[in-house]
Amino acid sequence: MKRINKKNSNKNEILVCGHSHWAEIDLKSQFINTGFIENGVAKYLLIDDEKIIPKEEWYD
Repeated sequence: MKRINKKNSNKNEILVCGHSHWAEIDLKSQFINTGFIENGVAKYLLIDDEKIIPKEEWYD
């Protein structure tokens, strides 16, 4: 997804996707993957103002 996005996106666009089981922030490639929520673990991103913060929480 990241490689295809870099070829096809505009300069001011970032692809944000999820559920690939791997959280990643790669602004050089204009790509963000939020991670997953499964089996007692939640990996996600908090986007606040211009900050992107990776988060991980455990739940029952």
